[in-house]
Amino acid sequence: MPSYRDLMAGEAETTVTYNGHVISLTYDPSRVTENAVRDVAQEMRAMIRTIQRERRAQQAALVDEDGQPLDDDLQALERQLAQFDDSLQSSAVVNGLLARFLVKWDVLDDDGVTMFPLTPERLSELPFPFRQQCVQALYGEGRMGEANGTLSKKPSRATTSSRARAGSRR
Repeated sequence: MPSYRDLMAGEAETTVTYNGHVISLTYDPSRVTENAVRDVAQEMRAMIRTIQRERRAQQAALVDEDGQPLDDDLQALERQLAQFDDSLQSSAVVNGLLARFLVKWDVLDDDGVTMFPLTPERLSELPFPFRQQCVQALYGEGRMGEANGTLSKKPSRATTSSRARAGSRR
């Protein structure tokens, strides 16, 4: 019968392909707890409230002191700026998720030797579509550790996919 420590041990691995490069992602499924998911949900709610407040303020700024709409070009620019702000907020959430759940990956820093740091600040330097793809791989079908990877007791060892193991049993 497994102990709490047994359930919290191990890492899982999955891969993503981006621009022709296959990138291995190693994550810790034990970090995905109700508390962690609740924290992420709270961060997202706070982000949504911030965006809503900023949008209301921007909409209020789009009328003159008599309540008349300002120039259409200015309104279009303000809407575009709001979209950029939304993207930055979304990017911050993605960076936080990756920094929280990834243990390591085979993306190298500029020196070609050191692993690219898994910090929100450094992750923001990478293409957003790539970071989104990594998050989607980690949450494959909402079942971390099941859909795309299997657990490994030895954190330093690469794991095999469940399909590959199932195929080797035949």
